[in-house]
Amino acid sequence: MTKFMKIAFVASFASIAGYSFFNSQKVTVMSDLVLANVEALADHGESSGFRPGYEASSYQVYFSGYGYTTIPCCRHNGNQFSGCSAIDICP
Repeated sequence: MTKFMKIAFVASFASIAGYSFFNSQKVTVMSDLVLANVEALADHGESSGFRPGYEASSYQVYFSGYGYTTIPCCRHNGNQFSGCSAIDICP
């Protein structure tokens, strides 16, 4: 009986190890949309949207039925050592 238990233990250990190894080999494929977002985020720092002499700021806009939302923007401050890369210029 003990020999059977040893064989069962070794077999169960081997099957758990094999299953863990099999699961670690799976490849996750990203969708085209995710890849496009990654490219857009990676390109954000290299874009010409950087504005020297501006600082990051924001303003609030009210959308009827949705309420207020905060929009990031760049506000001019005249400091040559500051910069902002938001898409919009603050109103």
